[in-house]
Parts: sequence; structure tokens; C-alpha cells
Amino acid sequence: MPGFLLFGKAKFIGGIKIDAMVEEVYNHTAVVTKYPIEEGAQISDHVVDDPDSINLTGKIAPVSIYALDLPSYSTTRIYDTHLKLLKLKEAKEPITIVTGLKSYKNMVIESYTVSRTKDTGGSLSFAMNLTNVKIVKSQTSTIPAKNVKPTAQANQVKPKVEEAAPKVNYINNQIAPSVAKDGFVQSANTIKPLYDATGAVIR
Repeated sequence: MPGFLLFGKAKFIGGIKIDAMVEEVYNHTAVVTKYPIEEGAQISDHVVDDPDSINLTGKIAPVSIYALDLPSYSTTRIYDTHLKLLKLKEAKEPITIVTGLKSYKNMVIESYTVSRTKDTGGSLSFAMNLTNVKIVKSQTSTIPAKNVKPTAQANQVKPKVEEAAPKVNYINNQIAPSVAKDGFVQSANTIKPLYDATGAVIR
């Protein structure tokens, strides 16, 4: 297995060729409900898959180990590759990675760690954690007017508003519509006292 990881097909992280993948860890997990499930219910409805994630450990050497690459030694190759990987992490954009198993699209770098010691100063050892991002597309459609049901508000019947009864004046115990002014009834030519039902003048 180590030989496969080190000398298998070329590995890429966002288009950057990696000389060796020392370790590849694939995480496929799910969250199961902690509440009781009714007998006969669909169990899968209560299990939610987590996004797939990958933990990589790799090495970058001063000279490429791949036979098709020109064997050119460079003291800046390690530093240049480090900067490229760091920019990928800072970009926070989905990338494609190629590992020993397959290609993975829409992967976002969660962490990028570099480790160097006196024994490994001639190469770059790094660890990287990536998580898959689900990208979906929204769609819109037009519903014919004949298929649209009227809303409850449209079907509501407006309550009937009753008008208040007109004010009735009594003149000598007789009903007479009129205009009251200063306790008297104003008619066309004369002003008559305004009486109530008992015959008393209303002031």
C-alpha cells in the first residue's frame, strides 16, 4: 500500500500536482436520530448523511518524482508549491482533487497544516482536510391560472353593515323630520318649538 500511494498515478489538489500521498483517509458518516422511531416507519427518513470528507497527508520534494516530468532540481519548488496550496485554502472555493482512489469534485479545504523538522527540511510535509459541498440548482415553473385555487380571503363574504336609523323629532306627538336648531324645529317659513314624547319642550 505505501508503494501504491507513493508511486501510483499522479495526485492533484486543485490542479497542483502532489509528489506523494503518504496517507488518504476517507470519511463517510451519518447522523442517526436519538429519538424513538415508531414501529413500521421508514428508518432511512431518520438518518441524515454528513458531507463526505477526506484527510490527506502528502509530501512535496525539491524535484518531481514522476517519470514524465523533467528532472529539474529547484530550491524554490517546495516554497512555490506551499504558496499555491495556501492560496487554495484562502480562496474558500470548491476544487477537484485526484487521489489514489478516484476524483472528487466540489471539495473545500477546511484545514492545511505544514510540518517541517531538521530531518525533513529538504521536503515539504503537509496535512489537509477537505469536505464535500453539495451544490444544487433551483428551478421555477409557471402554473396556469385555471389551476390556481382562490385564496380564503377571496372567498370571504363581507359582513352586511346596517345603517343607523334616522333621528326622529316629535312635534306635538307627531313624527316630523326636521332640522333642530337651538331647541326649535326649523321649517321653511316658521320656527316651531321642539317637543319630546311627553309634550315638553326640548332645550
